[in-house]
Amino acid sequence: MKKIVIGVILILIVAMIGFLSWSWCGPRLATFAEWVPQSTASQTTPAATTSMRHSARTLAGQMTPIRIQIGKQIFRAHLNNSVTAKAVLAKLPVTLTVQGLTTNPNEHTAALKRALPIKGTPTGADPAPGDIGYWAPEPSLILYWGDVDYFNGIHILGRFDQSDRQTAIRYIHQQQAPYQVIISRN
Repeated sequence: MKKIVIGVILILIVAMIGFLSWSWCGPRLATFAEWVPQSTASQTTPAATTSMRHSARTLAGQMTPIRIQIGKQIFRAHLNNSVTAKAVLAKLPVTLTVQGLTTNPNEHTAALKRALPIKGTPTGADPAPGDIGYWAPEPSLILYWGDVDYFNGIHILGRFDQSDRQTAIRYIHQQQAPYQVIISRN
């Protein structure tokens, strides 16, 4: 009987350690290769597969050029090939209003009337300055001008082009809400 009690205690201790490890570290993050359709995953460079942080930087052939107008400034950007980005493309041109600057000081958001599809995309992302994202819990388009940590519910749609990125980041950072954002195909 004593051996059974000790065995049960050991099993409970191992289960508790496993649970605590999972709760402290969180669930496993999806890799870039899991997010990109299988037909293109083999074409990605090793550098691209190492980080979800810059998952918006997929192959040039998979990116769709767009224009983002804020005030009189027009910036070039590209959207990726995700189902979420394709849903945005289907609605272009669109005019959105940035109503608030959110509780996160490194992003500006514009509420969307309807949720966008996210099936087959990672559960979250770690956006970089210059990324364009979608916040699924409260359907919103997000323009990142500063660094934001990984959050579940963030979906990277694309990013400002390298030639416009730093100017766009500074310009977005300087905007006061409310302001209009016009997104159209290039």
